[in-house]
Amino acid sequence: MPKINIDPLVYFEAKWAAKNLGYTSLEEFVHHVLEKELAKLSSPEDEALVNQRIKGLGYLK
Repeated sequence: MPKINIDPLVYFEAKWAAKNLGYTSLEEFVHHVLEKELAKLSSPEDEALVNQRIKGLGYLK
């Protein structure tokens, strides 16, 4: 499994948050947070907005 390095303060804050928010583990919390943030990057609304802008520039019909 890949590993990443993070600031120790961020690690302890995430560990605290996972425990206090009811996650079963730090890994579960981090996975959930990353999924949420990644979903924001590829939302259908963003894609529609980009397509609308491209059409406005005349690149798509």
